[in-house]
Amino acid sequence: MAFSHSKGDIVTFLDADDEWFVDRLERVVEAFHSGAGRVGLVQHPLRVVSQHGVTLATRFPYFLESGWLLPKALAGENLGLATATGISLHAQVASLVFPLPDSFRSWADRLIADRAAFVTETLCLREVLGIYRQHGRNTTGYIGVATIEEAKSQVDKLKALSEEHKSFIRSWIPDADTSHLGKEAIGTALCFLSLISGEYLSYKKLRKLVNSKRAVLWYLLFLMPRPLGLHTYLLWRKSPLKLTSIVRTRAGK
Repeated sequence: MAFSHSKGDIVTFLDADDEWFVDRLERVVEAFHSGAGRVGLVQHPLRVVSQHGVTLATRFPYFLESGWLLPKALAGENLGLATATGISLHAQVASLVFPLPDSFRSWADRLIADRAAFVTETLCLREVLGIYRQHGRNTTGYIGVATIEEAKSQVDKLKALSEEHKSFIRSWIPDADTSHLGKEAIGTALCFLSLISGEYLSYKKLRKLVNSKRAVLWYLLFLMPRPLGLHTYLLWRKSPLKLTSIVRTRAGK
């Protein structure tokens, strides 16, 4: 494992086909110093480009957070965290995060960022400091799922991730209430699966999956003609996925 061979105070990441901007490391080091020993996770957004270097998004993820995020996670909410090339850990935090389970190899950056946010304060740099290259192997990271099979797989992965997080948190906070952990992410994935499959959930079931405001929004999407509901969802989520991609997969089921 690479981390076991690291010797510095800061552990940072760069996926093989991604890029850092020239001043990226300098800004990350400054951020850790400004945190006065409280900050153990520094993150920043990335610019998304295609395999051929064409800009697909000037900022990704769109929403990133700072602060002590464990209470929000325990309340079942999603955390605004970056992908691998956009995160850096203090070595002490990294020692708590690693090693990672082999079963989450494909979601390693998600697991690293989540675990770090559970045990330390997070500091978000607002400027874009690198490039995330989108290609076939990481399509869902930026674009999202497009088929029913992908949506089902996403639900299963999120449930497994939630159980892994529960075990991790209880290993150092035995009495932590982790019953709501991952609720929003899993609930949203189930709602999307319902939307893309056309097998719509009742409002009563929606209320069990997401908060009341989101339940109303999902219910309104279900009431719309399916293409309009899908298109409205993509606008809501600011997704670059083309409506025709989703409609085609449903038609071919």
